[in-house]
Amino acid sequence: DELRGANSEQQSALASVSAERDRAEAVIDQLDELTDVLLEYERASRRLVGSISSRRVLAANARDTLLELRRVSGDTPWVRSKLAHAFTRLGTISWLDAASSDQAIADFQTAIELHRQELAERPGDRAHADGLCLSLASLASLTVMQGATQPAMAMVLEAEGILNAMDEPDALTTARVGRAKAGVLREQGRDEEAIEELSQAAQLLEGDASLDGQDFRALVLADQAEVLSRNRSFDRAAEVIESALAIRRALITQHPTDAVVKRRMISLLNVAAENRERQGDAPGGLALHQELFQLASELAELDADDDLARASTRKSLHSLARAFERNGQLDEAIRSASAFLEASRAAAERSPTDLALLHDVAHAYELRGDMTRRHSAPDESNAEASERLESAINDFVEARGTLKWMRSMAPGRAEWHRDEA
Repeated sequence: DELRGANSEQQSALASVSAERDRAEAVIDQLDELTDVLLEYERASRRLVGSISSRRVLAANARDTLLELRRVSGDTPWVRSKLAHAFTRLGTISWLDAASSDQAIADFQTAIELHRQELAERPGDRAHADGLCLSLASLASLTVMQGATQPAMAMVLEAEGILNAMDEPDALTTARVGRAKAGVLREQGRDEEAIEELSQAAQLLEGDASLDGQDFRALVLADQAEVLSRNRSFDRAAEVIESALAIRRALITQHPTDAVVKRRMISLLNVAAENRERQGDAPGGLALHQELFQLASELAELDADDDLARASTRKSLHSLARAFERNGQLDEAIRSASAFLEASRAAAERSPTDLALLHDVAHAYELRGDMTRRHSAPDESNAEASERLESAINDFVEARGTLKWMRSMAPGRAEWHRDEA
């Protein structure tokens, strides 16, 4: 009787444990299915113009679901494998959104941890080796942007070691690692080595006709042109720029609703315009700045949440003002400077704690004041000259007052002392 009673209790306990396990597995299955749905929906919308707000919501929901899945699944290998790839993708999504670099760093760090765990148990797994290399390269690029070159180079070298151990590493992954390494080298002032890395990365993707392959090849060429132009190799830079522009224009024609392709065209046009100006071709530089402004304005109008497009539009107005000035079109230059001021003030009002935006406001006042000061008409009367100079003085006063307030908020910023002086 005692044995029967103990056995009954044991059977009841086992049934309870089994039911609990079944419930846990059901939760994992449901979260896994939801994760697939969220990430697939995100994949379809990632590049669409006008999708930033919905994409942010999707990414946040997907991240919450992934974190819950990681919590309830413990160390289940098949779940961990899926999580590793999912966090790599989430990091890429966050990186595309200029407002989420901190979140991208956290996502890539999680992805790296999970990929390493998978490779420790299954050495040589190609999918996780590629995922780890991509996550390391991406995190290295973000780390460089924060000024930390040594940890970034360590990440790149780890990724290179993984790729070198493979028989036939993926060309796109290898190119991504090469571009990340070039970014570190550029930050360290090793431009010749950076140019060589970028050249090799571009060559790897010559035969890749896919959207991702051509898109990334154009990015690499743009980086290469920027370094060449900075080192006064203007003719070589111009050749590389033409190749990159041809790829970008073709991609825009083939994928007219792809916001990522268009955003990256903006940065390429800026490199192209600056190289033209350094070659002494002021009209050519102006034409490219105008094309850039039109493209950035279109993206900003189509998506109110596209912070990057709005920032590009503001910067473009500043560049246009200088380009018009170089072409002797001072009326247009002053109009562009005024538009730059208006856009900068609007941005600063939306984000009143962002001192970088306030710095743009000060810069815009100074720019307009400087152009107004020098823009005298041949038949200008003394009264008109006095009024023009008074307007310039007012702009300089506003610029100085803005900088003075900024210094009071961050007294250690030497560049603001210099600007005020």
